[in-house]
Amino acid sequence: MTTTRCDRCERYLPPDTLGRHCTRCEAAHPPRVHGPPPPPPPATRAECAQGPRPCPHRGCRYSLPAGACTLDLADRDGLTLREVGAAMDTTAERVRQIEARALQKFRSRMAAYVAA
Repeated sequence: MTTTRCDRCERYLPPDTLGRHCTRCEAAHPPRVHGPPPPPPPATRAECAQGPRPCPHRGCRYSLPAGACTLDLADRDGLTLREVGAAMDTTAERVRQIEARALQKFRSRMAAYVAA
């Protein structure tokens, strides 16, 4: 835990008082600045296609645990289950199970859509 001293009264201030006033002398203490905020994640595929790899935007909905981007994987023609598993940090067998369940859901929903 980092502490700092008040410029006026030399009182030690805990980190949670930074950006507030010193209770002893009412001196204002500016908040610490940790550098510029990170740039916002790209909104479209065109914006991120030529960006740095691995993707620095961990909050992006297309980011995978291994630092890969699902959009980059989708741009490649055909991937093996092993390649997809490596990108998702799982096994090829688990990828096969996920694929089978997704296809089963897709087929049942398409059958219900066509019947309606």
